[in-house]
Amino acid sequence: MNEKLIEEFFVKLGRVEGINREIMIPAIRNKAICIVGPRKAGKTWLLRMLSTDELYVDFQDIAFRGIKIEDIFKILEIYSRIFGKRPTKIFIDEVREVDGWETMVLSLLNRGYEVYLS
Repeated sequence: MNEKLIEEFFVKLGRVEGINREIMIPAIRNKAICIVGPRKAGKTWLLRMLSTDELYVDFQDIAFRGIKIEDIFKILEIYSRIFGKRPTKIFIDEVREVDGWETMVLSLLNRGYEVYLS
């Protein structure tokens, strides 16, 4: 895990621009919300729109290549250090890129985070 690349990812990640859609995705306590659909349907765009001022991670980005499931807590530390706050919601794009992602998501839910996946 390359902390410098992760820091750069967070610092350079800008707001996504577009038209807000009339879609409501209610949080369900202790459940992850999964955004599914065909390729190029807008899953990433939707996650980015929903993640305003919260932690967004794209596991296809080189900054996150080769991470292990327990590295998510180091990623949370890096985010908190950069932005001076602990996120309450975590948006994870391309979660399937991480071996054992199910355990990682359950660990986040058990610690009280709202988790959104694609």
